[in-house]
Amino acid sequence: MRKISRHRHSFSIDRKNFTLIELLVVIAIIGILASMLLPALNQARTRAYTAQCTGNLKQFGMGEALYSASYDDYVVPLLMNNNWDNENRWCNNVGFLQCLGASLKSTYNDGTINLNAGLLCPAKPANRGGNNYTGHWYAKNMHYPGVSANDSFPSGTDPASQSFRISNLARPSLRMNIVDGVGTFVRYNDPKYMIPEKGDSSGYWMAFRHPNYMLNTLLWDGHVELLSRAQVHDGNWTQQPGYPIFDRWILSRK
Repeated sequence: MRKISRHRHSFSIDRKNFTLIELLVVIAIIGILASMLLPALNQARTRAYTAQCTGNLKQFGMGEALYSASYDDYVVPLLMNNNWDNENRWCNNVGFLQCLGASLKSTYNDGTINLNAGLLCPAKPANRGGNNYTGHWYAKNMHYPGVSANDSFPSGTDPASQSFRISNLARPSLRMNIVDGVGTFVRYNDPKYMIPEKGDSSGYWMAFRHPNYMLNTLLWDGHVELLSRAQVHDGNWTQQPGYPIFDRWILSRK
């Protein structure tokens, strides 16, 4: 009897190109993964921006504490010599900048001083053309003791209200010092809201740059809080001592 041998043949397919269907499947998978990952990445980025801004404000607080220790317990004046020139504003005060370790190199002909890029809020959406003018990134609560809620600005009235001894401040953990802003100063009865920010303005602008329209705020005891618009403005500007929003703005002596 004759044996019949059967041979199995193996075939290999050598293909170098994807088919259209395979390519579409790969693209669809990439799209699904991107849609899952991008929101998480964006959230991580915004949290990082908020954290860096918080760190910046804490450095401002440390700089102000060092300034106060060097100047007989007085805080950085709102305006040196009660003068409106840019170099005399709190954010360009030479002693304060030295305490921050910031650059004193001017980027403007009018004497405006450049702040180190590392101390700028990364969440700021407006383009300033590379000019890192401090007062276009953060703003100071102008209501030093003696400056009322109705004052349009403390200069030109009482030079003694330009600074005060930090040890005389009542409840520093509740009082606002420096906030996200673009107009150098903010005041109780007129903080205009810029969401998103626009170009340079002479208004007392607060900038709610962070998620859910939150405002990074340095308090006078050196800690930083995220505040909502409802926590800095009640819609009525109630001027009543003991009222939380009013007391957050208006600084008073012990």
